[in-house]
Amino acid sequence: MVKLTQQVGLGAMRETLGVADQGTINADLGEIAFDEVARAMGAHGERARTLGDLAGAIGRALGAGKAAVVHVDVDPMAHLFAPGLQAFKEMHQEPTP
Repeated sequence: MVKLTQQVGLGAMRETLGVADQGTINADLGEIAFDEVARAMGAHGERARTLGDLAGAIGRALGAGKAAVVHVDVDPMAHLFAPGLQAFKEMHQEPTP
């Protein structure tokens, strides 16, 4: 989300800030395989790459008997605005004097 906010939010200011040729400002961490991180820490970890993988991954995570992480791949553009996100944002606006 940080990368997307920088890409959209900075828009025309990117050239003024001198970062027009950079993808994002100090936020491009690349792919993080959270399932592998979980396994490295002794937890159950697996990745669901498709919707068909998800139910099995959740079932195995629940049956693992220890902390578990299911890393779910999603299309970031398809899930840019979650249902109800605008109402949530409006609910948490700073109060106006």
